[in-house]
Amino acid sequence: VKELYSPEDGDCTPWKGEWWTPEHLAYVRQELFCGVVICFAQVPESVAFAYLANVEPHVALHAAWMVGLICSFFGGRPGMVNGATGAFAAIIQTFVKDVDSDEDSGVEYLFPSVIVAGLLMLIVWSLEWYKFIVMVPATVMIGFCNGLAIVIGLAQLHPFQDEDTHDWLGGSELGWMILIMLSAMITMEFMGKVPDNVHGVPLGWLKSIPSSLMAIIVSIILEFVVVRAAAGDKTKTIKDVSEFTEDTAFPYPFFLDNAYDKVVLDSAGFGKIFLQGFLLAAVGVIESLMTQNVVNTLTKSEGDPAKTVAAMGVANVISGFWGGMGGNAMIGLSTINGLSGGKGRLSTVTVALGVMCCIMGGYPVLNFIPVSALAGAAEAVRLTPSCDIGSWLLRLPAECRRVCGCPRDYGGESVISKLHSQSLWRALHLHHLQWEVADVAGCSGAAVFSYLSGQAVEVKQVSKDTKEIVYAIDGPLFFASNMPFVKKFDYENDPEQVTLLLDAATVFDFSGLDALNTVSKHYADKGKKVTVKNMHSGCASMYYKAHELTAHITYEEMEDMQ
Repeated sequence: VKELYSPEDGDCTPWKGEWWTPEHLAYVRQELFCGVVICFAQVPESVAFAYLANVEPHVALHAAWMVGLICSFFGGRPGMVNGATGAFAAIIQTFVKDVDSDEDSGVEYLFPSVIVAGLLMLIVWSLEWYKFIVMVPATVMIGFCNGLAIVIGLAQLHPFQDEDTHDWLGGSELGWMILIMLSAMITMEFMGKVPDNVHGVPLGWLKSIPSSLMAIIVSIILEFVVVRAAAGDKTKTIKDVSEFTEDTAFPYPFFLDNAYDKVVLDSAGFGKIFLQGFLLAAVGVIESLMTQNVVNTLTKSEGDPAKTVAAMGVANVISGFWGGMGGNAMIGLSTINGLSGGKGRLSTVTVALGVMCCIMGGYPVLNFIPVSALAGAAEAVRLTPSCDIGSWLLRLPAECRRVCGCPRDYGGESVISKLHSQSLWRALHLHHLQWEVADVAGCSGAAVFSYLSGQAVEVKQVSKDTKEIVYAIDGPLFFASNMPFVKKFDYENDPEQVTLLLDAATVFDFSGLDALNTVSKHYADKGKKVTVKNMHSGCASMYYKAHELTAHITYEEMEDMQ
């Protein structure tokens, strides 16, 4: 309760009246404002992710407030928004058929899978496997974002197809749907870029309105004022596709809901439940811990990954039991919350309670939202700059890649990982047990070695005065040492000039360069300059090839060192 009212780990006691100070009241107002803003952004996103997952919207909204509320109270990262995510939806839609199809959708297997995912997350927490998040290379993060963006983009084609024949729509309906979708995308993209003043007219207040909320409002106006009233036409809304009613306003245990078929627990059923649960758990843990690192950077404080994983596990068990699709940390909304000043638990608790009020009390309003507007909102999220273009540069010839500053080894880890996964899948598919055992043993040995090597990097202070501090780096810089390396510096108290000597260090891959770039950026945010010196020739060659992707690094050539 203390942490709800104070950004400093609960340093006030509200029941004694200590938080009735201007500072704490300002903090509470800021947190409540951020929570309301993010709530109105999360509702349309959750509905859009429900259509991506081929489930009804209330399944995602109930999951959003359940997972969000539990993780906000008990999670290890205040200020991080949790709920139904695109990553979860992308996995679920591969197991659940379209709810409009005549065939059995298989959605009844989703809820046991979410419970299994939560239990697996608790196993990860108890065995402390969350520490291996440092093994995720920067290239994997880029590939993850790009792959998720592609899946989300393809899923938005569904509203533009006929429900029965699955043929593309045509005529005026298709035209109006495209117009509404583009309007939602443009509103979301440019809402935050409105100038504060245009010809003496103040417009800065528009930036306080969530762009996704404004996109929905614009879409509803277009649908009911322009399309229906003026043109005499119509497009599909949520009410036409999957209406919110009193029956869906409150959650029920999935096994008591007559809308779902009974789960058949045969060998095929167990396999489907465990496979889906395993994939959800893996993606949920990885994405949440990566999002936690982003929020750590925004709030300039460290979260507790153990609490994050444990709370997420409990939240998914409860969400699955009550008929929700589960969820994890939402990197987009968490970033918006952090940049808006939401740093504590109160903002994210407000988000979860706001979503709960929308689904339980405000559901009649949600029925008016055009389905094409949700497609536009999801497309706008997909096309944000967070989806790196680096993977597309890999397709270019060597000459073009050199012009773009994309090195040959930029995607090597991804390519090798893909080939490795394919070989393992073939071994499993062909029942070559000896190859499977050898592959798993090799992966396990390599993982342990990489983790231990990543912890071996050292940062030693060589000299320090009022104007400059010099650090000597010793050890390997690669994907497993990226996160530990970034945490070894005192960004607040170091002087204005920082020098990093890499005589005893080796940069092995792009993740190592990204670690140096991240350190340089953290210092630059404090108005300080970092100079990297004395790279070995091979490391320097890699840096020059990737210098366009590591713009914050200032490098000086090798000096003659005694």
